[in-house]
Amino acid sequence: MPEEYGIKTDEPTLDITPKSDNTKSASKIFYLTMVLVVVALGLFVYFKFHGDSVANDKQANLNSLTDELNSSQNKKVLDQVNQINSAATVLQSASASKYLFKNFIDELTKKITNDTKLNNLAIDSSGKVTFDGNAGSYRSVADLALSLQSSKKLKNVQISALSMSAVAGSNLVTFSMTADIADWKTATTALSNSGSSND
Repeated sequence: MPEEYGIKTDEPTLDITPKSDNTKSASKIFYLTMVLVVVALGLFVYFKFHGDSVANDKQANLNSLTDELNSSQNKKVLDQVNQINSAATVLQSASASKYLFKNFIDELTKKITNDTKLNNLAIDSSGKVTFDGNAGSYRSVADLALSLQSSKKLKNVQISALSMSAVAGSNLVTFSMTADIADWKTATTALSNSGSSND
């Protein structure tokens, strides 16, 4: 009541009017922002660890496949496939050059000496021949090598292995030779180009 007596005072007054809606809106925006930040962080952490997990799984699968491809069992399978492919190539070459083999065998029959026996004859896709056989002596093997070298169908004749053993009281020399068919490339190329119709 100081005003009733005309006295002014500077006493502080307490404002008890209710707060405006601006403060409530700011508070709601703050809480909403915090929720969004927490959700965003949660998603970031989830996708980061999920992505790392997927990458680790893929790397583990890749390592497993690499180990499987490098395993000895897989190498054996690959070796077998390569041998089959090589044999198929030889057969294809052989079918494309029938007359060459007939001429070659005829020539070979003339060159084999009496004291030698061929047990195995192999020809690869490049025309390299491997002979395995037996003879009565080292001299007989040398004579066979010289005889084969004199053939027009063979070149680069080499003795690749020799061993002697006693069989039934007599010596037996086991040998292996290699050579190249001289006209292999020319004959197979000519036949492949002409459609391999010659017998």
